[in-house]
Amino acid sequence: KQILLYLPQKFNEVKVSREIEATIKKVEELGFLKKLKNQEENYEIRRAIKAFVDASWLSDFDAKLLEYKKDGKWS
Repeated sequence: KQILLYLPQKFNEVKVSREIEATIKKVEELGFLKKLKNQEENYEIRRAIKAFVDASWLSDFDAKLLEYKKDGKWS
């Protein structure tokens, strides 16, 4: 809600609020934001690389590298 202070005086508040909420949700799904426990509108901003690269991502990346090597696309 504090972001509304930075918008022009005339704007569609409902539309902008929905867009902001959708963007926050997407960033949360990507792992860059983490909702704080017991706090409705507060988030922890996570380190980008730590939030993006986890064990599953590394495993998938290793599999892709092996596939490239097997196909001769990478030596």
